[in-house]
Amino acid sequence: MQGLILGIDLCDDYCQAGYYNLQNNESDAIEFDEGNSYMIPTVLCKLKDSDDWDYGEAAFKSALFGKGISVDKLVTMCLKDGVATIDGVKYDCVTLTSVFLKKVLEKIKINLGSTTISQVVITTRNKNADAIHNIEAAAVMAGIPKEKLHFATHSEAYMYYVLAQKPDVYTNLVCMFDLTNDGMEYYELSITRGRKPQIAEAVCHELEEGFSLDILDTPQGRKIADKILCSCSERIIGKRVVTSVFLTGRAFDTDTWAENFINVACYKRRVFVGQGLFAQGAAYIACEHEKGEKIHPYTCICSGRIANRVTIDADYFGQARQIIAAEAGSSFREAGIDADFILDDSRKVEFGISGVKMPWQKKMAVLLDGFPQRPNKTTRINVKIWFTEDNVMQTEITDLGFGQFYPSSGKNVRQEFRL
Repeated sequence: MQGLILGIDLCDDYCQAGYYNLQNNESDAIEFDEGNSYMIPTVLCKLKDSDDWDYGEAAFKSALFGKGISVDKLVTMCLKDGVATIDGVKYDCVTLTSVFLKKVLEKIKINLGSTTISQVVITTRNKNADAIHNIEAAAVMAGIPKEKLHFATHSEAYMYYVLAQKPDVYTNLVCMFDLTNDGMEYYELSITRGRKPQIAEAVCHELEEGFSLDILDTPQGRKIADKILCSCSERIIGKRVVTSVFLTGRAFDTDTWAENFINVACYKRRVFVGQGLFAQGAAYIACEHEKGEKIHPYTCICSGRIANRVTIDADYFGQARQIIAAEAGSSFREAGIDADFILDDSRKVEFGISGVKMPWQKKMAVLLDGFPQRPNKTTRINVKIWFTEDNVMQTEITDLGFGQFYPSSGKNVRQEFRL
């Protein structure tokens, strides 16, 4: 039986999930409780005199009625390697996040009638490597096989969601406002056509105009919020040619407070208001992992994706070849190479860096000055390339010697490049 292909949007104040529906080849949002919101508060409550935990709205209620102690802001806790002490017991961030994710996965499996997981992509607003590392450990502890687990930025999820819509949605610029208690972020997506490869590029900006959603509780506060958004729209979008505008985040659970802003945004544009966008976009990325091939014809450039191609010049059976070490548009977390080469009259390893949006090339080299001097073509090396950010490449080159004739010296050299 086909397993679940899931996207999970994990944030400090809420969690949402989407799944790739094989029947209609589309991503759908997952409703956790019939008639309830698609958003689950990212909250746990350890029940008194019990090993049980409540999560989401139930955790709020249990804490409110004194049935236990609640813990929230799990993503921030993962960022800070935080610990919470409950009833004298210390729980680290990985354990707490794993409890929450396990509860979410159990509910998803019940609602969708499947117990098997094929692929999961977790997306989160926080891009910090330490936070992702702890969330990954928590997800594995919650029962997601590591080889089936992937991560994506909100920019990647936004891009995949938009590109999965009908082409008339993204004929020109596509904009999005994401407004939550964590602040307000603005995204835009554009496509460069008429060339190969066609490039889809998304950018994200954190806006200073973000505000606490508590002001939406009063009529005066709603007017102020509406005015703030109108000002943002006029400043950022203005008279630019925009096909569609998306509004998402907890603030847009209802659109009754932003009437003037929506009228401004709607003028000669299509406007979509709703939740689960990042989770559904992550599910499309999960589908791509499941199929093992791209699901759209674009090279995707955004936060979390490599903007340049990295190659190694090599000779393969007498023919000059460019070995692709990292392809533009690939996720930096999964890009790289681990391969062996034989040096041919060279004391350095050169990498070619080329742009795809604008045609340019440059060379970067790692010098092998500390490696032993040997006759030509008698030094085998191992080359590892990986990325710690979408524009930061790490390299490690190790001397492997040449069989019994020239044992490995154990020498290696590591170097970082900022692309």
